[in-house]
Amino acid sequence: MRKFPKYSTLFKHYIFSYIVVFAIPFIILSLGIHQIYIRNLSLELNNTKENYLNQIDSRLNNQLTEMNQVGNLLNMSQVIYFPTLGTEQEDELINQLKIYEHSYNGIDAIYLVFINQDTVLSSRGTMSLDAMLKHSKHFQVENIEGLIDEISNPLERISVFTSESVAVKHSPWSNREIFYSMPMGSYTNPIGSIYFVMNMDDIITNLREATELEEGMALFVNESNEIVLSSSLYPKLTREELTIAVPDLVDTENIIIEGTSYSISSIDSNLSGWRLINLTDTNRFYQPLYQIIIVVFLGLIAMLFIGLVIAYYFANKYYQPLRSLISIFDANISNDYNEWNIIESNVNKAFTEVSTLSQQVSDQIPIVKQATILELIEGRISNEDDFNKYLLELGLIFPYEYFTQIIIEIGDKNKSLLEKDIKYIDQRLSDVFLDQVSDLYNVYGVVPYLRNNQIFLIVNSNKPMHKIWTTLYEYLSKSLLSEKSFKQQIIKIGIGNTYTHWNKIKKSYFEASSVIDLLNNKDSGKNTILFFSDIVTDQSIDDLPTIIDYPTEQVMLLSQGLKQGDIELCKEIIDDVFESFDNKFSNEISRQMTISYIYNHLVQTANELKITLGWEFLVKLSDFIQSELAKDTLINLSMYIATQAKDQIEDLNIVIEKQVVQIIFENFDSSSLSLEQIASEFNISVSYVSKLVKQETGESFSSIIQALRMEKFKSLLVETNQPIKDIVTQVGYFDVSNFTRKFRKETGLTPSQYREAHQSIIK
Repeated sequence: MRKFPKYSTLFKHYIFSYIVVFAIPFIILSLGIHQIYIRNLSLELNNTKENYLNQIDSRLNNQLTEMNQVGNLLNMSQVIYFPTLGTEQEDELINQLKIYEHSYNGIDAIYLVFINQDTVLSSRGTMSLDAMLKHSKHFQVENIEGLIDEISNPLERISVFTSESVAVKHSPWSNREIFYSMPMGSYTNPIGSIYFVMNMDDIITNLREATELEEGMALFVNESNEIVLSSSLYPKLTREELTIAVPDLVDTENIIIEGTSYSISSIDSNLSGWRLINLTDTNRFYQPLYQIIIVVFLGLIAMLFIGLVIAYYFANKYYQPLRSLISIFDANISNDYNEWNIIESNVNKAFTEVSTLSQQVSDQIPIVKQATILELIEGRISNEDDFNKYLLELGLIFPYEYFTQIIIEIGDKNKSLLEKDIKYIDQRLSDVFLDQVSDLYNVYGVVPYLRNNQIFLIVNSNKPMHKIWTTLYEYLSKSLLSEKSFKQQIIKIGIGNTYTHWNKIKKSYFEASSVIDLLNNKDSGKNTILFFSDIVTDQSIDDLPTIIDYPTEQVMLLSQGLKQGDIELCKEIIDDVFESFDNKFSNEISRQMTISYIYNHLVQTANELKITLGWEFLVKLSDFIQSELAKDTLINLSMYIATQAKDQIEDLNIVIEKQVVQIIFENFDSSSLSLEQIASEFNISVSYVSKLVKQETGESFSSIIQALRMEKFKSLLVETNQPIKDIVTQVGYFDVSNFTRKFRKETGLTPSQYREAHQSIIK
């Protein structure tokens, strides 16, 4: 047990502080602070209420402005002056009204009522004036005569009518129909009225939100002191009481209604002419605060008399937690020590560790982005609209017109990169490629899951790739391929065709993959850059008779689709080839030779993938006479190969997943174990290792490592008498103090206390 000096500098300060705290000046100062607090609280409340009211008023003004703009647009339209039932102009006008209705949330419906005409045009269709007044739900109001008066007298106004059919949902005044009307045509010689039925749901919601944090309600009052809209009715008020009190709410800050005091805030809405009022139950809002002030005041008086007597007792008592905290830090304490210095140094250390943890969390963000980029490249997208939103949330922006897929392969296709090279690529992709790098293009990069010596790049540019390639290659050379070890490796770059929508990136990816496969088969032994478009036009690629226009491009894409297990793509390519036969081939021999050419490539791809084909897929050239039969044969064969290839990929994933987890459980106590080390061993990407660990264990890589090391540490701690420092090193850690803090956070005990407690149980 560590012995502390009895009186430290801080302890003496404790004694002095308590004496000062319980002195009379402190009481006077406390009362002043509380008084200021009350005043500030009141001002803050009023400011908060006024802010809410201004926001609601702004929303209403915006709603009225939008309707006014729509009305002006309609008045400027020539169609509105020639409404004839059944004409194209009338249909065009109705469609235009529907568009306006659906474009603005604040508009529930639009009606065009013409003077001296029985026909009414609206966003709900064409109807007679009588049908509108009798059957339209918006015009089922109590004061129908007043509404008819307004219709016959076109003016710009806001009208409020009580509906006969709308149920009371939010408050007693929610059954209101509110219209904004303006003259149709010119204001001096109108031809009718434009009636906007206002949708006030958002306004009512805002009124309710304005009173959620306080006791009271909010409401709109028109020029006639009639309540137009309100939040839910306050329980202490009835509708009749509030209606009677409305005239007294204007130009006052406080009012008493049926014995209850209310604080009032209000503003005038310039556009509508209404007054927006907020009532707060003063007694219920301030009563708890008044009670607290009284209790605190009495407590301070009592503590004034007894504080000096027990100052020493409290100082000593509340100093003990601080002393315990110092013992946790395990500091070297002298007779003249200052606890604050000890705490400050350890708090600074803790902040450093928190910053490190935050950095680790930030490091995971690129992994999520890279997984999304892979989904985009491989075409694993179910809903384009949702995926577009997801891309924006991740900061993956494609501002330019053209999209191109590039694959960079470093070294041997079957050989994994070294751990340091994997770490370098992963860092460069995180730092460089997930940002806009030029005013000509954006580049997003990712390492594929099952090949860590390849880099997939999506290039979004404002020009086709062949026009910007020189500039882009200079950038790649400086930012990504500048590592010394890469200069000793053969680098192959395959470039797919350029397309004008990101949903074609998958096709460009297959094209770039075809280029890489071709370069690997040729194995020139030197750095090579090749565009897919150059393959198709290069006559040296296949020793084929030039008299027949073989679908070389489609067959190469078909081969990539088979290898990726993409059944839909394979079927789509074969369908495209057969649809083009009528335009490309003039004789049956050419058609059969092309079908045979595709069949041979399918069989060749199956052999490359080591897929055994059954006798039902072995055919003769004569079997390709009938196009439909030949097409079915090729589709069935491609579907079989793609399915087998997909199963191979899934089986490989399962094997790798189990082996990765096995390595973690067998080597978790190695200080050199890392995601990059595992990625290098299995020739897979770092992000894929992280994903596999999460899928298999449900924990992140760092969490499962820490849990395993912690369990082994506990076991060795209890079963052996080795020094704690040696055990910490043995389970894979170097920083003993950092590990000790983690251990105490998990168990509530120091390692020494844990050992003592559990060894005593065993004995």
